[in-house]
Amino acid sequence: MEELNFNNTSWTRSFSFKNMSFNFSDINSYGDIGDIMFLKYVNWITIGIGLPLNLIVTTAVFYQVKKGQDAPVYVINLLVSDLIQFCSRIALDPLNPSRSSGIFLLIACYCGVVRVGFMMCISCERYLVVAMPLWYRFRRNIKTYVVVCIVVWILPFLLPLIVILTHYYTVGFICFILFLFLPVPLLIFFLVGTIKALSGSLSVPTDEKRRITAIQVVVLIVYTLLYLPIIISILYE
Repeated sequence: MEELNFNNTSWTRSFSFKNMSFNFSDINSYGDIGDIMFLKYVNWITIGIGLPLNLIVTTAVFYQVKKGQDAPVYVINLLVSDLIQFCSRIALDPLNPSRSSGIFLLIACYCGVVRVGFMMCISCERYLVVAMPLWYRFRRNIKTYVVVCIVVWILPFLLPLIVILTHYYTVGFICFILFLFLPVPLLIFFLVGTIKALSGSLSVPTDEKRRITAIQVVVLIVYTLLYLPIIISILYE
């Protein structure tokens, strides 16, 4: 039976795709207890800050929808994925790893990948609004939103499926890196394209131009800060 081993500074976990059971090795043999405590505190700090902010933003979004404004479908899905990730991270304890910890870790990783997808959707939508307004107006409907959201939620399942079918961890590893790295040039393209389209648009108010540009910049910065360090650390190791 072929086993895949994933090692990091906090825990070492191996799992067999034959029975999908998780086993954690002794963390004291592979990681420094100080580093593990640091990661634990960072995890709790980010949860303590991020979870209340997520709930506040979610409440504000639903309040706007209740007032009759259009529902930001991709933003709502992004907030839902973040909420699930925060809740799953609460159950993680690197000092006392268990099988349930492995399940919650997978949920957190899954929601992180889903988050990337909806960040792409938000950036692409802002780009289409200003670059191809007529096309976007006719294509914007409930059916399109439903299809895109279903694809984004299902797509992350392809990664473990590829590994299971090929029995090669390297294939899944390459797909994971490509999935995280692909949004970088696309987000830059959407940002540059949005700025160019807005610079030649006379019908869009100045405040609206700033708001649209700010959304694109924030999405790119958030992605860069959250995911590029992960890509670099994985490639370095």
